[in-house]
Amino acid sequence: MAALVVEDLVVTFGHGDSSFNAVDGVSLTVPHGSIVGLVGSPGRGSRRSRG
Repeated sequence: MAALVVEDLVVTFGHGDSSFNAVDGVSLTVPHGSIVGLVGSPGRGSRRSRG
């Protein structure tokens, strides 16, 4: 059984003509009992993904 399932995730920044998709169509499954880390350079958006 999966602990987390994400399908076709889209993250958009901006509005109207100045908007862009930072993430487009990402899917992932994290199995129960797995340890997952998110790594990114400072200032590259990794902070946006923390809840």
